[in-house]
Amino acid sequence: MNQQVKVIQPVTKESASKIGIRVCAYCRVSTDKAEQMGSYVAQKDYFESKIKQTHGWIFVGIYADYAKSGTTFEGRAGFQKMLQDCENGQIDLIMAKSITRFGRNAMESVSAVRKLKALNVGVYFEEGGINTLTDQSELLLTIFSAVAQAESESISTNERWSIQKKFLEGSYNVGNVAYGYCRNEQNQIVIDTTGEIVKFIYDEYLSGNGAWSIAKKLTQMRVQTSTGSTRWSAHTVRDMLKNTIYSGDMLYQKYYTTGFPFKQKANHGERAMYLIEDNHEPIVSKAEFENVQNLFAYRERKNVDNSKRYDFTGKIVCGSCGSNFRRHTDTKKNGIKKYQWCCKEHIESKDYCPMKAVDEELIKTRFVTMWNKLQNSYKELLYPIVETLERTKVSCETKEKIENLENQIAELSKQSRLLNQAMAKQCIDSAFYMEQSTCVKIKIDDLKEQIKDYENPEEIQAEIIKTKQLIELIKTGPNFLEEYSSEVFLSIVEKIVVEPNNELVFILRNGLMLTEYYSA
Repeated sequence: MNQQVKVIQPVTKESASKIGIRVCAYCRVSTDKAEQMGSYVAQKDYFESKIKQTHGWIFVGIYADYAKSGTTFEGRAGFQKMLQDCENGQIDLIMAKSITRFGRNAMESVSAVRKLKALNVGVYFEEGGINTLTDQSELLLTIFSAVAQAESESISTNERWSIQKKFLEGSYNVGNVAYGYCRNEQNQIVIDTTGEIVKFIYDEYLSGNGAWSIAKKLTQMRVQTSTGSTRWSAHTVRDMLKNTIYSGDMLYQKYYTTGFPFKQKANHGERAMYLIEDNHEPIVSKAEFENVQNLFAYRERKNVDNSKRYDFTGKIVCGSCGSNFRRHTDTKKNGIKKYQWCCKEHIESKDYCPMKAVDEELIKTRFVTMWNKLQNSYKELLYPIVETLERTKVSCETKEKIENLENQIAELSKQSRLLNQAMAKQCIDSAFYMEQSTCVKIKIDDLKEQIKDYENPEEIQAEIIKTKQLIELIKTGPNFLEEYSSEVFLSIVEKIVVEPNNELVFILRNGLMLTEYYSA
């Protein structure tokens, strides 16, 4: 009997195009204001209708990001999902209203388009009529993206000026008020029901309880935080105790935004701050707030004085959650005290971290073992490290960083050539050409300076010095330790990491990690 074999051909881009072009749309608005919400909905409706009504097109879907900035692709879940689907071969063409909807960061926009082009996926920008699969699209896209980036920077500068002007006038309204407050119908800041919790926190602190103890009490009481969680942290409590808003004053610009691409940073004096006294009803008096700040300062000084109280204070880190270990006294029924070091998250609750406590004597014993091993083998361990560092000055990681910087320079140089071509063809005016050329030159010069820093890395030289110092400490130290030595420990150990699998990892001053095992 003759068998008939039917070959089922694989689905390729070419075969898919016979069925139809798979088209999606990308939509984005940067704020959640009502007028932008209308633009967001209109974009989605328009593209869905257009794609479905175009002959030969297959509607794949709408990828969208609402209230997301276009200055970077990070945090734009819709955009990232679209790229992933393109890589999986599910999309042939992307529709977008304009380059500004795609992204305001010129370098990232061009990079994303090139990545899609390599996958044979086109992007069509309605405003400008640019199809990225055509040869002439590269020059136009670079120019328009640069304009979009410049526009974004200009808008940001104007917004910062406007906000600072409102700071000076005292007319700026914060979006979300602090825990304990809300806004009334007249948009005034007033105390709400959670104000009692704020008062409780201040009273507890002035009664002698620390931030960690207060957080533990609030968690046990199942009091909700501003996010709705019932787990309070010492960090949250400390921030509330230091926030001037609870004394009736409003302090503006505690955070500021850096230049392009925009990142928010805490203001530690790099920018001016604006204090408006008696701005709203206080939850605590100014005297109470001042007393809390004085108590904070006193405890911080006391903590600095006590920081050297124990050899292991601030040196033991949990390998499970990353928190520091604290000294804990376990008193037996017979009155004998046993000292242990335990993860502070585990102390708060076993649910937060499963890491068990480690006996202080065990840590000391394992250090003695580690030192004696090191004395016997430091020449074989440390001398090759110094030789390698001296010989290779530039590490693999540093080489990768230099390569990345060189790639950025190459990208910027290409932009410079495209600008020159555009100027020669009179596609752009001389003012715009000069502005963008200067901007590109400044960026290239800055990247070249960074490369110089890596080619003469101070950190590698510092590691060489630390390793040589460690060798000298071992040479001059005891040949054999019979018992724990505080002086030796503090001279060579930077950190101890307690790993879940009964490991103590001693990190020495030069970064060398030596592991000792113990029984639980």
